[in-house]
Amino acid sequence: MTRLRHLSIRDKLLLMLAAALTPALGIILYTGWEQRAEAVADAHKEAVLLADSMAVQQALLVASISTMFDTLAHLSAVRDLDSGQCAPIFQGVLNSLPFLTNIGLFSPAGEMLATGKPLPPFNNKDSRQFRLAVDRKAMAAGEFVLGRVTGDPSFQFAFPVLDEAGQLLAVLQAGYQLSIFDNLFMRAGLPEGAVLAVIDHDGRRLYRFPPTTDYPNGEHIPAHLWQRFSAGQRSGAFEALGGDRQPRLFAFQTLVLPQAPDAYMTFHISVPRTQALAQARHVLFRNMAFLGFSICSALLLAWLLSKKALLIPLRGLVRAADSLGQGRLDTRTGLDHTPNELGRLARAFDHMAVRLQKQTKALRQAEEEYRTIFEQAMEGIFQSTPEGRFIRVNPAMAAIFGYDSPRQMLAEVRDIGADLYGDPGDRDRFVTDLREQGMVRDREIAMRTRNGEQIWVSLSARLVRDDHGQPLRIEGNNLDITQRKQAEGERENLQAQLLQSQKLESIGLLAGGVAHDFNNMLQAILGNAEVALGKSDPSAVHVPYVQRVVDSAARSRDLVRQLLAFARKQTISPKVLDLNTSLHSMLAMLERLVDKNIALRWLPGKDVWPVCIDPVQLDQILANLVLNSRDAVREVQEDSLQAAEDSAVGGEICMETSNVVLDETYTRSHAQCRPGEYVLLAVSDTGTGMDAQTLRNVFDPYFTTKEQGKGTGLGLSTVYGIVKQNAGIVHIYSEPGKGTTVKVYLPRAREAALSEAEAAQEQALPQGSGTVLLVEDEPAILELTTEVLHENGYTVLAAATPDQALEMEQAQAGPVHLLITDVVMPGMNGRQLQDLITARRPEIRTLFMSGYTANVVVRNGVLDQDVHFLQKPFSVQTLLAAVHRILAAEDQLPASQDPAGS
Repeated sequence: MTRLRHLSIRDKLLLMLAAALTPALGIILYTGWEQRAEAVADAHKEAVLLADSMAVQQALLVASISTMFDTLAHLSAVRDLDSGQCAPIFQGVLNSLPFLTNIGLFSPAGEMLATGKPLPPFNNKDSRQFRLAVDRKAMAAGEFVLGRVTGDPSFQFAFPVLDEAGQLLAVLQAGYQLSIFDNLFMRAGLPEGAVLAVIDHDGRRLYRFPPTTDYPNGEHIPAHLWQRFSAGQRSGAFEALGGDRQPRLFAFQTLVLPQAPDAYMTFHISVPRTQALAQARHVLFRNMAFLGFSICSALLLAWLLSKKALLIPLRGLVRAADSLGQGRLDTRTGLDHTPNELGRLARAFDHMAVRLQKQTKALRQAEEEYRTIFEQAMEGIFQSTPEGRFIRVNPAMAAIFGYDSPRQMLAEVRDIGADLYGDPGDRDRFVTDLREQGMVRDREIAMRTRNGEQIWVSLSARLVRDDHGQPLRIEGNNLDITQRKQAEGERENLQAQLLQSQKLESIGLLAGGVAHDFNNMLQAILGNAEVALGKSDPSAVHVPYVQRVVDSAARSRDLVRQLLAFARKQTISPKVLDLNTSLHSMLAMLERLVDKNIALRWLPGKDVWPVCIDPVQLDQILANLVLNSRDAVREVQEDSLQAAEDSAVGGEICMETSNVVLDETYTRSHAQCRPGEYVLLAVSDTGTGMDAQTLRNVFDPYFTTKEQGKGTGLGLSTVYGIVKQNAGIVHIYSEPGKGTTVKVYLPRAREAALSEAEAAQEQALPQGSGTVLLVEDEPAILELTTEVLHENGYTVLAAATPDQALEMEQAQAGPVHLLITDVVMPGMNGRQLQDLITARRPEIRTLFMSGYTANVVVRNGVLDQDVHFLQKPFSVQTLLAAVHRILAAEDQLPASQDPAGS
């Protein structure tokens, strides 16, 4: 310090100048390194934004192709696989979308069905997009290919065409030229030396800009780059060596399709690291040069200049620095920017002030942009206190909760938990989780709007703490998911109805499979027992026992028919009926089914439309519904009698009909309903009613709430099967203690109903003659039927197999008037046997018989008008009546052989 005091002012000035310039040197160096880091970060950001922009353009392109696929998949020409109609449709699409290379339709096996541009036939099953579309039943992307016609690189997509049951009908395929990226990349404004590229799912280069022969399309990119791109991230940025072995800054964005777990395409951009750092290096070298020059100049001038030339400008600089430190950003030194030390220092100071002013302006602009985002965001954004008061909300937040403005919401909401939450406890749990975890993401919470309406929001937030770790505020956002939650609820209801339908269908398949063999056994039992009764003296000891066999077999037959009715496998013969007329004719029978103290009310609708249904099935529906209502009313009577000991307690069953029209609003909320005109048959009672659990199982076979031995559990399941077989709808409305209403909707028939005279016609008792070819693979049934026909005047050619029947028919020289054949037989079914015989004897009539037709002679359980069929087991009289009716029709037999003439 003593030596310092003895130094001259010039030496001191030199020392002071050196000391003053030393921090400037540090600042310049530090600023240079910061600029280098900022240059790298800015280059990364620009690359990421550019990659994202390219990905968005590709996503829009894929969305347009997906929309095109979805539109084509719903066209009838495509769903019908009509090649002739599809080709011009595809050509029109190609004309409107010239970037597409071609559009094709392929069978599930990969065979080409139609294309927009003509191509030689080929099989497409081995292509990646075809395999994925078939496996996933969703839109799938391919990989790098060369066009079959042009040979140009293209990229392919495939889309499955599904039927209503979700089964694959065909596959649509379209591709677009990779050259479509030319204009897109040329408009991107790439930095010097930058490269944009597109790669497929396997790391193969689809496209590169600018193009070069050193990196041709179709080849794999370097392994170390592909490893970074395929690491599982959707986007990212990193530094690595490029294909030219030079350090580069990389940014990438991967693309995936809906319902696809893996990426099908990746956009990436790379910028030379030297290019990103060039400006920062230039600034650093320039500043260092300027600083060196300034130091030299300052030392020289300090040695030469006097107090006036040095100290006065220094005081001006001090004043300017003080002013700038006080926040006056427009402060300048006011000194000339001369080449000497003070001039350089003044210039540096003024430049620093300019940069600081610009940075402050940029910061304010950033704040303004944030404010704009906050105000215009579609999601609700908020800040609140941990105690439950809003600090700030954006307009979207106010709109979600029904407030006119953020100001109104801030003024009216005093307690967030009490005013907005459906359950205030949800708010407490939410704040507790924030305190423990610091952040909560995508929590779905039921909340209330200003008018009390419930909504669902997805809430994400974080807890901001002060420097001491104490909770300061909560920042978060709300997304209104009410519509999504409603859709999820509707989807769950529809799925439950679908599962119920599938369960009933499975039981139906089991019932249909058992029916064939069981009905054959019943046929032998019932037929032989009836023949035994017919040949016995009524006073014989064994007659009552045989009659019990007949009765038991008939009950077993009815039980099987109930199962088939439930399973919609029952063979029916629908007729156009007037529902009021049919129900009126059944009133006497229904009144006998119910107790005398139960009122049976009949309220026929006016001018009800005709319906098409098998009369026997209509009887089954009414009998089952009335019996169920009777039992329900009885339970109420028994409970009331026990409580009040009043023998006059009664009940009521009401039947009514009316015309109804079901619109799309009704059918959207009821699965398997179709809009249209229906005739409603409603049966209501004042019985015990049913709870929700019982209603869920009410159509299950063998499900019953009655005591053991008092019900089979097949009543309502039979009604369900019959209604569904006739394309109708059945709904049950019931509550415990309030009775039950069953509504059956039958489709309106466009034909006129049968008159009462036509419906009441009965066949005369059968008796006749003629030649009958009988084919039955069950020996007991064959022997019994042969005996019955012989005893009633018919000549019978009995065959145990279809082959034996063909031999007997060929050996028969005379006419064969009637073929009676089982439907399901080994080797050949009844329909095939009929076709072979009628080819030689076109005049022959056919009567089919079977325990279960398996859709051989029926379509969906409904007989064609020209098909004669007997459902096993049948009675002897039923068989004889059917044979007589068929042979007597249209003068089948000559006069000498008229079956009614003997």
